[in-house]
Amino acid sequence: RVTLDEYAARHDDEFKRILALEQPDGWEFKREEQDVRVFTKHVRGVPHMYFKAVTEVHVERGLAHLLSVLLNPEGRTEWDDMCESGRTVQYFPPFYKVSHFRMRSPFAAISPRELVLEGRFRFEEDGG
Repeated sequence: RVTLDEYAARHDDEFKRILALEQPDGWEFKREEQDVRVFTKHVRGVPHMYFKAVTEVHVERGLAHLLSVLLNPEGRTEWDDMCESGRTVQYFPPFYKVSHFRMRSPFAAISPRELVLEGRFRFEEDGG
């Protein structure tokens, strides 16, 4: 058996690479729509493009409730009009979760998209 600390240590390099993406360097603003700013970033040696969307979310029921909603792929269709379906593929709490989503296209000329997301969890010393 592996402990949560051992798991975090094993994946420390991955977490550091993700945390480095928080820095503003290299992010290119693409557009803003409905108070959501969209950015993209290319990283040398990485075959894909990163993207992020930035907005403010006012949460009346607290962070725990927000996380429970975001971590429930089956319920995404209730709050995301673009989502046709969501399901959990694998879940090994508290270590990771793999989810699959089928997303509608905003335009008839573009086919629907599928996303497979792997989420790993770690809490920082500052509580973040």
